[in-house]
Amino acid sequence: MDTSFLKIAPFSYLWIVRKAVGDNSGRILDLGCGDGLFMKSLKGNENWNVTGIELDQSSLRKAKKSKVYKEVFKGNVAKIRKLSKGKFDIIFSSQVLEHLKKDVAIRALDEWERLARKKIVVTTTTEFLEYDPIEKKQRDENPLQKHLSSFSPKELERKGYKVRGQGLRLIYGRGGIARTFPQFFSFFSFIAFLFSPLVYFYPQFGTYMIAWKEK
Repeated sequence: MDTSFLKIAPFSYLWIVRKAVGDNSGRILDLGCGDGLFMKSLKGNENWNVTGIELDQSSLRKAKKSKVYKEVFKGNVAKIRKLSKGKFDIIFSSQVLEHLKKDVAIRALDEWERLARKKIVVTTTTEFLEYDPIEKKQRDENPLQKHLSSFSPKELERKGYKVRGQGLRLIYGRGGIARTFPQFFSFFSFIAFLFSPLVYFYPQFGTYMIAWKEK
């Protein structure tokens, strides 16, 4: 399903991420790029110069076939010291930090900041949230999908990030209504949409947060 239209749907996840990345993006490094589908939706028809890094072999093959990236490499996003500082204008990572142990995630974030020439954009959960089947129609056997840690909005704000929230926690978060009653997912999603402006400005009420930091 083509979700690129969500870039113009206010307060949607894609819309917030697109605003965080901004225009005139230059060279982008997509850490934990997966199969490339999210970057494809985010990029749209923009002529972005994007390099991807992915550890899972199956996802890596799909990313290479997606035609989204100029280059895609297999690698551990927590071990990228060999990359040159200043080579990429934007370091981008969507829903990756929570898959790392907290101490590893903290060191990785510091390293990503070092590599970014202009900006770093990261997205993650606002609380510890198990990788939940509500996010997938089929069971995902990829062991790398397991969630190992979490950051709070305040933690990233103290590190100098601007943070925005998405997805009302009461509905999508741990023990949320939509997870308890998935048969009413569409209805609860509509309710969550009504609260999306509140969640955007008060990320502590969100399930996910989008954070960015200018250099």
